[in-house]
Amino acid sequence: MGRFFDEVGSTVRPLETVVLDGYGVAKHELATPRWQRTSRGLYVPGDAPESVAQRIVSAAAAMPDDGAIGGWAAAYVGGADLDGRDRRRRDLPVDVLLPPGLHRQQVPGIAYRRAALAPGEVWTIGGLRLTSPLRTAVDLACWAPSLTEAVVLLDLMLRAGLSPESLAAASPKDRRGAVQARRAIALARPGSLSPGETRLRLLYVQDVGSPDPLLNPSLLDLDGRFVAMPDLFDEEAGLALEYDGASWSGERPMGHRDVDQHRSDNVREEVMERRNIIVVRADAQDLGTYRRRTAARIQAARQDGLSRDRRRDRWIVRRER
Repeated sequence: MGRFFDEVGSTVRPLETVVLDGYGVAKHELATPRWQRTSRGLYVPGDAPESVAQRIVSAAAAMPDDGAIGGWAAAYVGGADLDGRDRRRRDLPVDVLLPPGLHRQQVPGIAYRRAALAPGEVWTIGGLRLTSPLRTAVDLACWAPSLTEAVVLLDLMLRAGLSPESLAAASPKDRRGAVQARRAIALARPGSLSPGETRLRLLYVQDVGSPDPLLNPSLLDLDGRFVAMPDLFDEEAGLALEYDGASWSGERPMGHRDVDQHRSDNVREEVMERRNIIVVRADAQDLGTYRRRTAARIQAARQDGLSRDRRRDRWIVRRER
């Protein structure tokens, strides 16, 4: 299912003060570093793991029986590649959905939201009540701070196994954030391998005004041998777009900034260029601070690609059967 089930075995379920008292833990001891307060009246040992799964388990312990874990935490349990942090690397609160009319005092680490959930919108996985993947995706798209981040989250849900057809059929209408969610659903695409790729794709489509690129296609030479798999590829322009992120799906923790990975990227870029493919690279700053400049740079590269001498092309796109 994902990282949650790799972590959950080492988590500790929070205990109520009355239970701890029965174990001989005095009330004054709970104020020492030996214990951590997870929510009102619930504690875990001070050396409990600081994992994403622990945060979710701790929030679930404070949840009423008819509540449900939602948002990014439900997506994480379901296998989506999220880490429970915002773009500034700050921990996000765990979303807990409560039935209308039920109130809970807000506590650090938990964001209570009131919402009516249909029976099919609540699943139980690993003993946790969660919003279903489809309901989770719609909620994330409605709650996201921007359209771009909504699309990023939906692309991650598609990668985790949600089908584009079911997502399209679930477009919300009468709820807060519905307009943004509908726009995000229309822009979401399966095949993205990272949030950076999604953000680069949106720049290409929305800022540059180009058609949807292929996502992580396999490029072959004219003899059918593998050449490269760029993040994004505009087949008409022979243009490959590569996102250089601080994280990468391989085993190198520094991602594209890792020296060995950077060397490999350079070799791959040279291989593509020898086959008449234009390559443009972008990183997080290019998509933020230098966004306009990046869009202009990519637009110029696309024009070069459209006017290239196609007789020099030494590549084809492998089509899935």
